[in-house]
Amino acid sequence: MSTRPTRQKANVTSYLILLALFFFVAKAQADWIKIGVCSDVHCSNKPNIGYRYYTEAATKMSTAMDVWKIEDVNAIFVCGDYIDTTADYTDAMVTAVESELHDYNDIPSSVPRFYVIGNHDWDVTHDANDFMDAVEANTIQKNQNNGEYFFYDVGNLRILSVCAAYESDGITRRPGGGDGYLPQEQLEWLENKLQEADNSGKYSVIMCHYLSEPINYSMSYTATISNSNDVFGIIIKHRVACWIGGHHHIDFAFNSYQNTNAYGSRIFFKGLEGMVDNSGVSNFATLYINDQDGTVYMKGHDNCTGKRTLKYVGNDIDNCATNKWGNFLNRH
Repeated sequence: MSTRPTRQKANVTSYLILLALFFFVAKAQADWIKIGVCSDVHCSNKPNIGYRYYTEAATKMSTAMDVWKIEDVNAIFVCGDYIDTTADYTDAMVTAVESELHDYNDIPSSVPRFYVIGNHDWDVTHDANDFMDAVEANTIQKNQNNGEYFFYDVGNLRILSVCAAYESDGITRRPGGGDGYLPQEQLEWLENKLQEADNSGKYSVIMCHYLSEPINYSMSYTATISNSNDVFGIIIKHRVACWIGGHHHIDFAFNSYQNTNAYGSRIFFKGLEGMVDNSGVSNFATLYINDQDGTVYMKGHDNCTGKRTLKYVGNDIDNCATNKWGNFLNRH
């Protein structure tokens, strides 16, 4: 008896399985949005002080750009304190870091660079307009609220940036340390833009120099936005996947059952190690976000997540060894 029909059927079945796998993988790859993130660059002509290595800022940014090029990121966000308070916007180090961040030979201009405003980015003599004029900010940011707070849609993902570098009156700019405050105008804007994203089925990511969390964390931090309960009362109602910030110059991540949003998933809060901190390390990361289900991975470099990958799915954060997720990271 001939086995040709059986073999042909088996071959067709194998082909269909491979074809289905191909489309599955292609679809999975298309769903991942990749965002390069860093914080607290503190560009300045100041000499190095303690663990802050101002003189290495351009080299550190160059290292980050090299990696983000390989990882083929969709956007880059500097999460505040790009420029040190004591620096003049025309300082040579500001110019040098800007040159690295906007090296279009490495990463084309079609990949937008965004600047989250932190407390050190302005002082009593500078405001958001001054900062936007000093850096090579793109029109997507500059055309929204003077670049102070804005949103950017990529794929099925909405990325929102807010500025909490205010005193508790919501008017006075805060150039120094301590807690920030999110003014009422931005709270209303944030709720509106998150609702728009929900209505269109998008997941949202929030970038802010300060973290928002209404409960104490194990590191004894309280919320670094003094009106965090107001902020949290808004974001918990929406499809927010994560909140990324800096300010403390300490790498940590947290969530809790109190972070569970209206869609049943916990919001991932992540603080970034300062890029300025320590010599010979650049301290940056890449967010991988599945814009179809809100899954978040963060691949850390140097002291950001301790050179490991954080995997956040639904209600859990796993500190994953990089090699465990190597195959995933090599595919995306």
